[in-house]
Amino acid sequence: MRRPPPPPGHYYVWDPGHWKWDGRRYVWVPGHYIHNPHHYVKWIPGHWVERHGGWYWVQGHWRS
Repeated sequence: MRRPPPPPGHYYVWDPGHWKWDGRRYVWVPGHYIHNPHHYVKWIPGHWVERHGGWYWVQGHWRS
């Protein structure tokens, strides 16, 4: 696993790359920095979860 490049400034978090279904195939979405809108929120990276016998992608999101 590679280390991310240095952030572009303060209050940025790294969103790691992931595979995304585009309707026909999976494509790689590279990692990138996201600006933190508030000091009291935390970035939850996107992740796969198993539910009802299938796998579903949960988009990354901010959580307070």
